Order: sequence, then C-alpha cells, then structure tokens
Amino acid sequence: MMRVRKSLPAQRASTRRRMLIAPLSPVGLAVISYVFFIACIVFPPRSYEAIMGEPDWMFLDSTSLVFVTLCVFGYMAGVVLIRTTTVGRSKPMRVKFLGQTAILLPLLFAFTLNLVSVSLIANSTPNLFTAWFVDGSAAKTNLDTAGALTQALPLLYGLCWWTLWQIINREQANRFHNTGLRFTLWAVFATALATAVIKVARYDLIPMILGIAMIYFTSTLLGKRISVVKYIARTILLVLIIIVLFVAFSWLRGSDSQSVLLKNAAGYTVASYNRLAGVLNGEIRLPYGGTGTYAFRFLSNLPILNRWIVSGMPDSANVLHSEFAAVGASGLDGAYIWSSAFGYVYSDMGWAAPAYFCVIGALSAWAWRRLRAGSAMGVLIYPWLAFSIIFWAGSNIVSYPQFVTMVGAGTALSVYERLAARRIRAAVVTITTRASTNRMFSHFGE
Repeated sequence: MMRVRKSLPAQRASTRRRMLIAPLSPVGLAVISYVFFIACIVFPPRSYEAIMGEPDWMFLDSTSLVFVTLCVFGYMAGVVLIRTTTVGRSKPMRVKFLGQTAILLPLLFAFTLNLVSVSLIANSTPNLFTAWFVDGSAAKTNLDTAGALTQALPLLYGLCWWTLWQIINREQANRFHNTGLRFTLWAVFATALATAVIKVARYDLIPMILGIAMIYFTSTLLGKRISVVKYIARTILLVLIIIVLFVAFSWLRGSDSQSVLLKNAAGYTVASYNRLAGVLNGEIRLPYGGTGTYAFRFLSNLPILNRWIVSGMPDSANVLHSEFAAVGASGLDGAYIWSSAFGYVYSDMGWAAPAYFCVIGALSAWAWRRLRAGSAMGVLIYPWLAFSIIFWAGSNIVSYPQFVTMVGAGTALSVYERLAARRIRAAVVTITTRASTNRMFSHFGE
C-alpha cells in the first residue's frame, strides 16, 4: 500500500503538538511532577514510616489530592492561555549567530565576577577549599557569604546556558565544530560546578546541570524528529542525575550509612508531600505564612524594592529557622522542612494558590516559546522555571532570587545581542559595498 505523506501544514501541526507534550516542555514537566505526587500519596504507609520514623499523613489524603490537582489545573490553564495567543512569538533574526568574540565576552565577564565572589568568601571562610571534603556539614554551617556577590554563580551558569546555545547555532550555520569555543565553555562550566560544590549549594548545582542538558537537547533536536522513547529516556536520565546529586550532597554533609542516605532521599522528596498534608490540615503552621515570603521570596533580595515597597518582608534567615521549629513541633522530623511548592504557596495565599500557579504556567509557556525562538530571555529563564516545576516536590524554587538574576541577565543579553547583531550586519554591508566598488572600478579599467 502506498504511504501518503502529510502536507506541510499538517507536519507543522504535528510538530507543534509533539513540542507541547514533550517531556521538557511546560506540560511534560508538569505531568511528570504530578505523577510523582500521585505516587507519593499512594506510597505504602508502613514503608514510609519505617524509612522516615514519623507518622504518614499524606496517604490518600483527599485535601492534598484536591488542592494539588486544582493548582496543576491552574498551571495548565496558564499554559493554554499563552498557547492560544501570539505572545512571545517573533520572526527569526536575520543574523542567526554571533561572532566568537561576541560570544565569549559575556561569559568571561561572568567568570571574572564569580572569581571575585569566591575570593570574598575565601577571605571570610577559613579552609574554604578543603572543609567541604573533610566535613561537608561543617563547611556549609561555617560558610560566610555576606557581601560576597552570591548571585555571581547563578549569573555564571546562566551565561554558560546562553553560550552553549550560541555555540550550537554558530556551528550549525558554519557546519563545523569550534574547538576553541567549546573548550572555553566547558572549562568555565567546570569552574561553576566546582564553585557550587565548594559552597555545598544544591540549589545552584542541580539547576546548573539540568539547564545545560536542557539547552543542549532543545537546540540540537529543534526541528528534528525523535522517538518518544528516546526523549523520555533522556528525561528520566536527567531526573536520576538530580536524585544522585541530592544523595551525593547528603554524603558530603556527613550521611554515610545506607539507611541515612535512604532517609535523606525520601526526606527531600516524598516527605515534602507529608508536610503538605500537615500544612493543609492545620497540623503545621508556618509562622511567616501570609507575609508573601514563600510565594515572592525574591522580593527580599531586591535592595531598593525591599527598602521602600516591601519593607515588611521578613528576613530570609529568620524564615528558614522558623520552619525547623514549626515542623518539629508537629511531631514530624524537624530536619526535613520542605512542604512542597504547593504547601509554601498555600501558606501565603490559601486556596487562591491555583491563580498563582496559573501565572507560573503562563510564564513557563511564554519562556518555552522564547527558548525555541532562540531568545536570550528564554534561554536563561526557561531552564530555571523547568527546574522549579520538576522540584514542586521540594521548595517553591521559582520564588528564589536566582529567578531575578536570570531575568536581569536575559534582559541585558537581549540588548547585547541586538547591538552585536547590528554590528555584524554593518560589517556585512561594508564588505558588500567595498566588493561592489572594486567590481565597478575593475569594469572601468577594462
């Protein structure tokens, strides 16, 4: 039987549908996180209690099921809202890649800034480069980052994402690998990894790796057909890497027995939904709930805004310490405080939380669209949003100050790209004009 080829519009529609439900898309990531939530609330209570040594409140908890489902529906509504509009769409740039120097300058700037940050931390933290290897727990406790440009590291790995995207675009246009650019990128990226390990900073290390993998997959597979099995396999691999990294950091912090490592793995994942059930049912009351600190944590890291507009925002260190006491007072293990992104937003907004997640869904759909268009804003923002969605089982990552850093860097890079592209086009016009002039004089000379 003769196979009938799809028309071009049908192929494009099929591609759009695949991109919508791809595992790394806003919908795909939300589905993965929601399935994990369902798996947690049906996890055998006896097994959970044996691992964590605390009562299981989440097993088939109807309040948790209804609340999380409403939040996910709100998120999906935000995604659909953007999908039905043209927001974030743009025509392809005439210059699809930047020059080698233009690509390296922002990366080297961020690299230098990170070195300054590490130097400041080293001056105030004895044995910074060895303490994490001897006793990771003490290294984290003794780490002094006051006034040490803590957002230099997020800026650096955000620039690594952007640089990788630019390198791949350049190589695809020129059809050859640029060894010098790649070597520089991976050397800088290795420095960023080392910085995160020295600072025992999981919130930076994990999104850093997830983001670089996401940028690579998206940029290299954009416009290409790939089997669903391969796509899902790569996504599962990323999730496994995240789990391994969490366990590795638990080991660095002094957890070396198999039972403790298993408890840490459950404490930073499944246990969050047990605390969510406690928050929803009134067993856990976060002292700073209703202040906006859990839903809009980044506001406390904006000096001008924090001083004049949101002066009532509590100090982040006080908020963190209060959570340990609140969870411990409820009868659960106070060493594990995360109540999932849903629990934190509920503490600030109550049952209006689905509206919050609707905004996150719209923002994620917009950033995903900008990422696929090659926009610097999308390249920097979407990986962070993607990490926050995958990490719904932990904390409300989207509210962390790194998000503001990515927005600021994305805005600056968008302007930088336009200026660099304009300079390239001017150079092309100059070369073309000179060539035309040479041909004219050559004609007159015949």
